[in-house]
Amino acid sequence: MCIEKLSQPLTVKDIEFRVQSIVGQSKKYAIILAYKDARVDMKRLDEAVGSLNWQREHYQVGNHLHCKVSIYNEKTGQWVSKSDVGTESNTEATKGEASDSFKRACFNWGIGRELYGYPLIMVQLNDTEFRLNGQKAQATNKLRPMDWHWELQSADDGTVLFLKATDKQGMVRYQYKAQPFIADPQQVAKPSEYATKEQVSIIENYRNMGDAQADYIASKLEQNGVGSISELSLQSAEKICKAIERAKKKHASNNG
Repeated sequence: MCIEKLSQPLTVKDIEFRVQSIVGQSKKYAIILAYKDARVDMKRLDEAVGSLNWQREHYQVGNHLHCKVSIYNEKTGQWVSKSDVGTESNTEATKGEASDSFKRACFNWGIGRELYGYPLIMVQLNDTEFRLNGQKAQATNKLRPMDWHWELQSADDGTVLFLKATDKQGMVRYQYKAQPFIADPQQVAKPSEYATKEQVSIIENYRNMGDAQADYIASKLEQNGVGSISELSLQSAEKICKAIERAKKKHASNNG
């Protein structure tokens, strides 16, 4: 049994890349999220603690389905449990909720937890990859990020160092490279040319507040000619953060 193996970063083969939403005005961009499948969790549990040393149990709390994943502690002779709640899927409500609650419980054990820290994956779309349904853009079957070739390099703690996606035609659709960390400030010849981690966090949190905010950030990325928030210049990121601060103050004032 190697409980530490549960929290080892997932490989790119274990990750599914799915379209969450489509944003943008003059140009359309897909927001793509990194997911794990329940089978990945089961395989990791089998490998780390053994197939006979873990179990799952689903139970209802109110109108929501929960899952408890328990692992047998050989030293104490007791079962240790962690649980979480699931949400229904768009296709199969009950099955989707059961699967989601299991995956969330496994997040509590550390399996794939690094997925929460993945960089924003925003991909500019071709005209055939979306269609307009009124004012809202929807993905077509031409947009298939799972069919793309994904390359991933991660640190030991799961932090993404490099992520690249190439489509079936050989076109690079997305690329992310983490900024190197320099421990000694004397090695830095000039201030960073790119957005700081704090600025990236502020902008990402604002983008995740809703469709209007996501559209605003997409338009700013388009104006600056970049595909991700981390690629923004320090100056551009500062301007966007100030605009976000003004928007939040205005919202608070209107609702005060």
